[in-house]
Amino acid sequence: MSDKTLLKFETNELKSLLAARHFMHSKNIEIIDRKKKFSFDDSFIFEGKSFDCGYHAVDVGRSLVYNDILTSLDIQWVKSQSTRSLVFNGKKYKGNYDFNELESDFSFENKNSYHGEFLKKLEVVYGSDFITFAIENIAKSYTQNQLWIKGDLPDEIKLTNIYPWFFPFSSADNKGNMNELRPHFHNDMTQDKTVRYPKEGSFMSITHALRNELGSINFVPQDAEYQFAYFDDNGKVEVEENTYHVWPINYIDIASRFDLEFPDYVETSFYLVSVILNKPVNFEDHEILVGDKDYYIDRVSSPESLLGMQSVSSLQFECETLEHLDEEAIIDNIKSFTNRFFNNAPWESYNFKKVPLKRYNTKDIDKKLNKIITFVESRNPQTIILNRSFGMENLSEGIKNLVKKIGGVVGV
Repeated sequence: MSDKTLLKFETNELKSLLAARHFMHSKNIEIIDRKKKFSFDDSFIFEGKSFDCGYHAVDVGRSLVYNDILTSLDIQWVKSQSTRSLVFNGKKYKGNYDFNELESDFSFENKNSYHGEFLKKLEVVYGSDFITFAIENIAKSYTQNQLWIKGDLPDEIKLTNIYPWFFPFSSADNKGNMNELRPHFHNDMTQDKTVRYPKEGSFMSITHALRNELGSINFVPQDAEYQFAYFDDNGKVEVEENTYHVWPINYIDIASRFDLEFPDYVETSFYLVSVILNKPVNFEDHEILVGDKDYYIDRVSSPESLLGMQSVSSLQFECETLEHLDEEAIIDNIKSFTNRFFNNAPWESYNFKKVPLKRYNTKDIDKKLNKIITFVESRNPQTIILNRSFGMENLSEGIKNLVKKIGGVVGV
């Protein structure tokens, strides 16, 4: 029997497998074979074509530990420069589009309409009219930004993922770094960004490759559904001797039971519509971001484009709404988009998925998150929290934070 530490992952979701791969040579690993019914890290087959659960590409350079784990796997990768188009104001633009493309619709005059430091800096460069349009139309077309605007959060938060992505290229702001409160890996508008994607098997091939790589690891069959760690009335989790358990936790339940602060949230509806077309259409970018209130769509993508194809026969649409909408309303709206921007491309079939999301009030959110994490892990030194954020988290950041925590507790 090895004297290495036993590290037990209580679920087999992708984040668990990635962390297990990182520690497999320094720790004894055990993985309980149970996972979520739906995960944004999954893929699926529809009518013989592979689709991911939303746009998935690995940003090269975003997380060293994540990239190192992926490079160690037996996967052939397709690498390409990250590209995107934008739809707003009823028109389509290439990412980093020229300032002059706006001149027929917007004045570039600085009318000194804003008093906040961030927006004042933006209107000096881009003009007051476009700043107003970006807030009232582009930002309000996204459910999360809509909620931030309604909650009167700081302007930097209101325009997260709107500035600088939807803004024209300007030499006066070529780094896209005026938003110091909400920096992002993709904000530098002058730096080429490379992404990679599995050559075969879509994003799910990462999971398959990890399981093959972890073949010597003890996977414990488990018929039970996905579950969170169970806490007794003292906030303790049952553990095994000489074992560190990596558990997902239910933040809402813990906050409620142990009188801890939890951020307000709004439940929204997320729709994932995967379409097979009767004939291929031109799709020269990896993604199209849609910031137009005429459409429920937030993003359009195709796994085929990540494989280097510029003519694709499948498209995927991500939509999110505050109100419940039936399938017909979503489909009709998406078809109006494809009619306009894909030359009335005829559909052959489609797959429709709908899942609930929680959108959180970001005020003091990190403080509230850290208090719950500290409460759990200080009372349970053999328990490590798997899901170390509220809601969705980019996998590059998530695995980096998880590996750092595990290494800090049990050593590298």
